[in-house]
Amino acid sequence: MLLGEAGHRVEKVAVGSSALAALERAPVDLVLAEWEPPRQDGLALTRAIRRHGPVAGTHVVVLTSSRGGTGAAEVLDAGANDCLLDPFDPAELIMRVQAGLRAVELRAAEGRLSTLIANVPGAIYRCANDPDWTMELISDEIERISGYPASELVQNACRSFASVIHPDDHDYVADDGTGGVELGTGTGTGLRGLADRLAALGGRLEVEAAPGEGTLLRGVLPYG
Repeated sequence: MLLGEAGHRVEKVAVGSSALAALERAPVDLVLAEWEPPRQDGLALTRAIRRHGPVAGTHVVVLTSSRGGTGAAEVLDAGANDCLLDPFDPAELIMRVQAGLRAVELRAAEGRLSTLIANVPGAIYRCANDPDWTMELISDEIERISGYPASELVQNACRSFASVIHPDDHDYVADDGTGGVELGTGTGTGLRGLADRLAALGGRLEVEAAPGEGTLLRGVLPYG
């Protein structure tokens, strides 16, 4: 089989209820279905997959007949991720399948990132280095900390991050850490205030940094 020869593991089942049952037994990364009027089995299978929670996120590619001209629009409207006119170029089929599998891997990675962000204490964010600290990404935990949901802060949708910084903290946040300090020994952007507060409690801020390896911050406080 073409896809098998290209290095993909393939399981062939009849389109219809048996295909949905096979997906429930052993979920797969990608479904390649045929759509041929008047039965439209591939179309029905796509709709069934999208309605069925456990497999609703499966990547679906449908082979549509070149006759009629409306097949592509119908299968995409039904929820297919991609479609390919049949007859097709074998090389194009392999390319579409590989692109679909890359999309599956990307969605899985995004899911893992979302899970990680949701379970890390405190807010995780990525922002622009501009006067507003424009948030490109910020975790939902920011709502518990600040009272403002993430959706209102991303891209300054309702307010900028700078607008919710307490006046007493403005100087600390504005500290750019460029005072000629060697890498790994400074407090970095906005961390001078944290270091001062830890010091006031008898603790210290430890910073470990190396090019290309990120920065590790460790707040140390005396026990008891």
